[in-house]
Formats: sequence, structure tokens, C-alpha cells
Amino acid sequence: MDKENLDATKLGKRLGKTKQAVYDMLAKEDLNTSILRDLSRIFNVPLTYFVSESLSPAEYKNRDLLMLCKSLVKNYQQRDEVMAQLVSMVSTEPQEENEEEENQNQE
Repeated sequence: MDKENLDATKLGKRLGKTKQAVYDMLAKEDLNTSILRDLSRIFNVPLTYFVSESLSPAEYKNRDLLMLCKSLVKNYQQRDEVMAQLVSMVSTEPQEENEEEENQNQE
């Protein structure tokens, strides 16, 4: 939750649960598999992320770094897509305005 800047209320909304239900989940030792599936989807991590107990601290760190890198790549791809859309929107607006002005001048 910390890595994704989610508080219990926001996570609860994504899960379709209340803030209190999220706090109750955090206090439990065991969680329902369907909840774990939902959490893996929300946090974009494999289901095994929540059940791996045999990782060393260095392996946890490497796994977290890999997930962070994947997240950064995804964010940059999304940023590039948005920038391309913005550029196409900005570059078409002046043409439309120029065409309208030319049409008015010709009349």
C-alpha cells in the first residue's frame, strides 16, 4: 500500500470493501485466495508475491526493484502515449483554425 500511495480507504474502494474491512484484513494472518488475487491485480504483482516465505532480504529487495522497474517502464510508455495524443491534438487545432480563417477570407 505504501509503494502505491494507497491508504485503507482507497484500497477498500478498489476492493469493493470498507476501510474497516481493509484494516481487518491487515490484522489477519490468513487471507482468502480471491482477496489475494484482487490485491495482485491492484498492485500489478504476481500472486506469489504475497505468499513467498523463502526469499532472503536481498531477494525481496531484488524483486521489489524489478517490480519498480516494470512500473517505471509502464509509466513511461503511458506518458509517451499521452504525449503523442497531446501533440496530435495540438498540431491539428491550428490547421483547423487556419482553414476556417482561409475560408472566411475567401468569402
